[in-house]
Amino acid sequence: MEGSLSSALGLYGLFTVVVGVAVAIHFQKSEARLNLSPASSVFLLLLLVAASLCSIYLPQSVGFVVFTVCCYLVYRSLCSNGILSPEGKTVLITGCDSGFGYTLAKRLHSLGFRVFALVLQEESDGAQELKSICSDRLTVIEMDVTNDAVIQEVQKEVAKQLNNRGLFALVNNAGIIIHIGDAEIIPIDAYKRCMEVNFLGTVQVTKAFLPLIRQAKGRIANISSPSVWLALVMWGAREEKKDDVLHFDFHTKTIE
Repeated sequence: MEGSLSSALGLYGLFTVVVGVAVAIHFQKSEARLNLSPASSVFLLLLLVAASLCSIYLPQSVGFVVFTVCCYLVYRSLCSNGILSPEGKTVLITGCDSGFGYTLAKRLHSLGFRVFALVLQEESDGAQELKSICSDRLTVIEMDVTNDAVIQEVQKEVAKQLNNRGLFALVNNAGIIIHIGDAEIIPIDAYKRCMEVNFLGTVQVTKAFLPLIRQAKGRIANISSPSVWLALVMWGAREEKKDDVLHFDFHTKTIE
């Protein structure tokens, strides 16, 4: 009886070690780090306690099956609670004067990423608030996504500051809405301006920073608009240009 109990405890111990090693290998390969919330920690603790009780009070074969299932659940739970490690990773975001770009720049910086926040005007409220953070991991740079000469200058400056480390991610967020109205009465210049910023701006910025993205085996996130799928009344100019961004996004992924 004692020999049988010792064998069972040995199997439980072996399974526990296997789960621990599997979790360690998972996070090592994914370059992620464990990010457990208090609720998740309590759940895992209760799960392990329940598994131990089942292994003691249930028949050996049934207890072993229950313990194995619990170990699998623990493994899945731990792996799903991973968060990408920001160490040595740099993200460049356009359109950080306000809205999503501004919020994303602050959030990624708070997580530990190095962020280049590109703004249309350095004097804007959003740019000044980002500058007030006073961090060496958050750099605010003025750049017009429609000015290719300025884009090239910014690319050189970013490459210099990165010191050959490359970009982990480029977030093409810059976009505008000039006129909201019936397509028939919107001036053709409004369509041209939207195309210039929302689509061609995305293409120019992506082409300029692709070498840095390849260098770090990074990724590109092109921010579009819900109006691409929703036929919103009087948003014709923006819808067409943001739809082009989606097509460019697919083509870029295909090339890369």
